[in-house]
Amino acid sequence: MDSYTYGDFNYRTVVSGFVNDLSQLHPGAVHFGLEQQIEYVYGFFVGEDGTIICLEQKFVGSVSTGTFVMRTDGHGGMNVQPETTRSYRGEVRRTIEDKYRKWSDPVMLRLPESARREGDLPYLLELDGDKFLWDQGELCHLEGEIKTLGVQFYAASAEEPLFFTSIPYWVTGTVLGRPTTGLVYFDRVHLKPGTEWKETKMFTDIQYSWNIFGNLYADGSIEYGKIVIGKDGFQAAMVVDDHRLTAGSNIVSGRYVLNDNGFIRHAQYDVGGGNVYEFRGKDENNMVEFSASRWNGYHAQFGVTRRLGDERELVSGITWLESFDHRIRDAGLAFDSLD
Repeated sequence: MDSYTYGDFNYRTVVSGFVNDLSQLHPGAVHFGLEQQIEYVYGFFVGEDGTIICLEQKFVGSVSTGTFVMRTDGHGGMNVQPETTRSYRGEVRRTIEDKYRKWSDPVMLRLPESARREGDLPYLLELDGDKFLWDQGELCHLEGEIKTLGVQFYAASAEEPLFFTSIPYWVTGTVLGRPTTGLVYFDRVHLKPGTEWKETKMFTDIQYSWNIFGNLYADGSIEYGKIVIGKDGFQAAMVVDDHRLTAGSNIVSGRYVLNDNGFIRHAQYDVGGGNVYEFRGKDENNMVEFSASRWNGYHAQFGVTRRLGDERELVSGITWLESFDHRIRDAGLAFDSLD
């Protein structure tokens, strides 16, 4: 902690899981004095042919920034696909009821055909209790439901506090015409009014890495976790499995092995309570083009995260890991090997 300021706790966090209840997740609700500024929907999907596809979308109010579409295509990474530019951008109609949400009927698609872009995709996102539907025509049709707890944390800062929540849905359907299954995450970000995430110090200076992982095991259980590491007190780890919070701590440390381009090949996270989680990544699974569209030295990639000592048979494991290599190096957390 670099300073001792009255009323400031340098991003120190409290963490927990939670049971989904859309009536408690109203977009107009205020938590810790903070209002919802952003919603994200995203996930990784493994096709029957082994191709891995990522979809990522951001909402600010009723406005969508469009869906980033990336997949492993044999050209040295998980690259952005042309469907990204055809995904819907702009205002949608929101339906908000007690335990029901719907985003549909895009404004721009209601214009005369002569004013629309050729090939624009339709849009429907529907949350009904614990059930999930995401349809963008030939881009994706995914249906599923919640299989485990959501996770949440609050970071206390006098300057820019954060309340963050995430719900995982296990879905099946098609993405880019390929039958698939996987996890979709729906995240809500509460900040001071008018705040954009990439303008906060948490993005521009504080965060080292943010790990989002989901694992399906042969016994049918789904493990889902988020592990956040940054400067000062910005640390949070929440892992849920079979409707239980199996690891939760605001004391987390990390060690990393980086490649020459700053992407992480190997990481270990020591989560308070004696749990150690390990990330493994491959250079061909780095999101080079997606990373280049951000700034501040941002890197994104996918891989697999497991708890050391967990001997369960893994059927499917996907991690989204974002990081800032220059901060990791400056903090002395980069190593040649962790083995």
